[in-house]
Amino acid sequence: MVMAAAILGLSVGVALTGVVQRHNRRATSAWRATAVAQDALIEITTLEAVRAELTSAGQFDRDRLLQLWREHEIRAIELLDTAGIRRLNPDSVANAQRWMSLYSAAASRQVAAMSFDPERAAVISSDDVIPTFSRLQEAITDLRAGLERLGPDAQHRVDRDLWLVLPALATLATVVAAGMLGARRRAAVQAAESARDARFKAIVHGATDVLSVVSADRRFIEASASACSLFGRDPEALHGAAVDDVLEPSDVAAFREAFDSVVTSGRATTVTVRVCHVDGRLRVVELTGSRPDALEGTAWVWHDVSAQTELGEQLRRQAFQDDLTGLANRALLRDRTTMALAEPLSVTMLLVDVDRFQLFNDALGHEAGDEILRAIAGRIRSCVRPGDTV
Repeated sequence: MVMAAAILGLSVGVALTGVVQRHNRRATSAWRATAVAQDALIEITTLEAVRAELTSAGQFDRDRLLQLWREHEIRAIELLDTAGIRRLNPDSVANAQRWMSLYSAAASRQVAAMSFDPERAAVISSDDVIPTFSRLQEAITDLRAGLERLGPDAQHRVDRDLWLVLPALATLATVVAAGMLGARRRAAVQAAESARDARFKAIVHGATDVLSVVSADRRFIEASASACSLFGRDPEALHGAAVDDVLEPSDVAAFREAFDSVVTSGRATTVTVRVCHVDGRLRVVELTGSRPDALEGTAWVWHDVSAQTELGEQLRRQAFQDDLTGLANRALLRDRTTMALAEPLSVTMLLVDVDRFQLFNDALGHEAGDEILRAIAGRIRSCVRPGDTV
């Protein structure tokens, strides 16, 4: 009788051990799939941070950052092509892969245009890169929603369900086995999550752009370390400060409109504003806001585009102004003449020459001749109306 009971108990224990293993394999597969989706989201966020740095980097840094961008792009594509991730939702995986392809293509076009046409690169960023990145984030967030559905107490529920199906005869053996497997899996999951959190924090605080979280009343909750260079303030000093206080007063209305759009629609929104540094300088910033589901507040990325803006202004000045005198050049004269002739009004044109100018150059030198031209240009400019062209 004792032998029969032992054999029966052993048989039940073996059978229930198989149940435990199958149950744990299914739960582990779900955890691993959502972890892959989480890794893909981190890689894609890193990819966008590197792209943002590329737009303001010099040629030497640009080559290094471009190589880094390609590495994270390859890694993100590999993660989205992992077989295990399809356990979550094949349609969501296909959607994420589609937006990854569109984002990658748009970002590549922008990077290719940065060197020879900065203005075109900025247009590509605004029209293509930022919208596709927003949709890609939404697709990945939808894909990893399985992790939220499992919930923080998912492992506890697995162990509880196992406990309920165990007969009294095999309770001790099964609980020990489940405890060992559960502890090992929990430790592995916690270690992976800790590593991802540490890597993500390093990316956030090492990025050139300022990453911040803003509350519903438009106050800073958190800010990354780059706030020191952009605002001239420590991240701790910004905690609780109103976002309006760091903006040029005339740009506050534009930010509030963008903020309301993000809160209402949940869509990523980009607006260009000017930021007041504590030393009095104004910096032009491309400000992009979004509303992640897992975040209490809204997330904002502050990308300094002052250098690009100044370069654009300089190129425009060079295209239409004479370098020596600051007067309109031939291109601007032709444009203004065409506009004037198209109006039903009389047009007067004066041609002014400087007599014996070559004698000035020969006697005093070309630098003195240039100074004479600048003085003449200033006198003529002071004699005309604001709407006239010299």
